[in-house]
Amino acid sequence: MIQRIQSVYLLLVVVISAVMFYVPIGDYEMIDKTASHITVHFDLFGFHFMQGNKEINKPSYICLILNVIVGVIALASIFLYKRRKHQIKHCWFMIFLLVILIAFINFIIRFINPNDHFSIGAFLPIASILLCFLAKRAIKKDDELVRSADRLR
Repeated sequence: MIQRIQSVYLLLVVVISAVMFYVPIGDYEMIDKTASHITVHFDLFGFHFMQGNKEINKPSYICLILNVIVGVIALASIFLYKRRKHQIKHCWFMIFLLVILIAFINFIIRFINPNDHFSIGAFLPIASILLCFLAKRAIKKDDELVRSADRLR
């Protein structure tokens, strides 16, 4: 199961999904009523900033839910090594969810404040999409190899 290259790709998607919990997605500066600059951090859990002596958290669960679903599907797909058609469908579904995640991150970062700075967390879903495509291609190749071996029997 793990010795197949598509399992390694899917495992890397799970690892990237886990890393997304710990890295920021974006930062931007905001000016409040007292004309002081506030740095707002955006990650999977939402927005975090300090206002005075209080830390304020504004949750955003959409990114968190999409990331968890992608990680769980990738982990489940590793164990579906005998059902290659299902693995391919899971890869397409993960790509769809990751595109939605990237679109939502782009909406948050660019349309709320155009002066934002992307952090490493904004680019990790792109790496996951690439790994899902590689896994899908390897699964398809594996399926063709099995079918050609069945023809020879």
